[in-house]
Amino acid sequence: MSWINFPSSALTPELTEDYNERTALNSFRMAFSIGGSILSLVIAQVMFSLYPDDPLQRFQALGLLCSLIAVVATLWCALRMRERGADPILPTTWGRNLGYGLATLGAFGMTGGIVAILRGLLDWYALAGLLLGILLIAFGLTMIFNRPEAHLIGAVASEARSRSAAMPSLPILSQLKVVFNTRPFLYIIGIYLCSWLAVQLTASILIYFVVSWMGMPEEAFPMVAIAVQGTALAMLFVWRPISNRLGKKKVYYMGTAIWIVAQGGLSLLQPGQTGLMYGLAVLAGMGVSVAYLIPWSMVPDVIEYDELHSGQRREGLFYGFMVLLQKLGLAFAVFLVGQGLQLAGFIERLPSQPIPIQPDTALLAIRLVVGPLPIFVLCLGIVLTRFYPITKDYHQEIRQQLAAQRAQSALASQQ
Repeated sequence: MSWINFPSSALTPELTEDYNERTALNSFRMAFSIGGSILSLVIAQVMFSLYPDDPLQRFQALGLLCSLIAVVATLWCALRMRERGADPILPTTWGRNLGYGLATLGAFGMTGGIVAILRGLLDWYALAGLLLGILLIAFGLTMIFNRPEAHLIGAVASEARSRSAAMPSLPILSQLKVVFNTRPFLYIIGIYLCSWLAVQLTASILIYFVVSWMGMPEEAFPMVAIAVQGTALAMLFVWRPISNRLGKKKVYYMGTAIWIVAQGGLSLLQPGQTGLMYGLAVLAGMGVSVAYLIPWSMVPDVIEYDELHSGQRREGLFYGFMVLLQKLGLAFAVFLVGQGLQLAGFIERLPSQPIPIQPDTALLAIRLVVGPLPIFVLCLGIVLTRFYPITKDYHQEIRQQLAAQRAQSALASQQ
């Protein structure tokens, strides 16, 4: 996953140089990320109904279908996207011919899936044909109508790529020194870690909260997760224009404040308050979308800040560190939840056995991880955001100074 996440994230500053457009680009990218999570939850619900008495077959079918979707989507990204100044992986004619083939294949698969479902024959093959067919049609159409943007091609883009390729690779210790000497990036690290840790703490404990504390069946968990993720997906496109108008920092304040209220409300819920739980899940989703959107939208600005001071573009260095933090945040959250529940006396469910009744200490630990712990780290994120130095006006100054430096460099190379 890191091999995919790292290069796709590092493309952000290449695809656009505009302050607001980077927020739009990240909202679009995160929309597909969250959308994929929602789709996997929906597929899981279908697999629960198709294989109610065979958990092993259920998860095997779920894993196979999600893996196929992920592989096709990754190939779509790799073959369709164009790096600045680089030749496309496939020549234009080859790509267009591939697009026609994929669109045709996808149409057959989608049609077969729809016909089977309408005839009441919903099974793994019908669902796979429908979903993969839709994906292949979209893949094919984008290959057919592929039009690279002007700033990604031409002599200027090629020269920038050549300069980047000519730069020597830094040793690991030197790379860490660059990262920790770039003050705005340190704030982003803190903001992102706090936000991502809150996301992963909630995600790790949510199923135990729904089942053990709220007393709901396991089948209800995907619906609660969809309430959070679905709201996060929709709010990406709400926060984007607000960010364009008010700035990234104010949007982070607003979203995190709503999120804190939601997490506090969840920790105070009592069993049976199902409607209120779903309402608070929607509120939490409004804040989760900010955690996905804002820190990643700040990173390209830091890359240009570093370029202004060092004369080098080092997207890979900063994005690589962000991806590393993402993995560390996830691992730490899972470890923290696991150790906390174990110390609190949480009783694990045995295979083919009913859900055990948890002791009061374990139930208290679940509520603490849902509420006070995420609230604490989110408050730290707000404090760090207050001191983040790159505003919209400051970024515009950076862009102007970089443009002047590049013009001077181009003039010197012509002499």
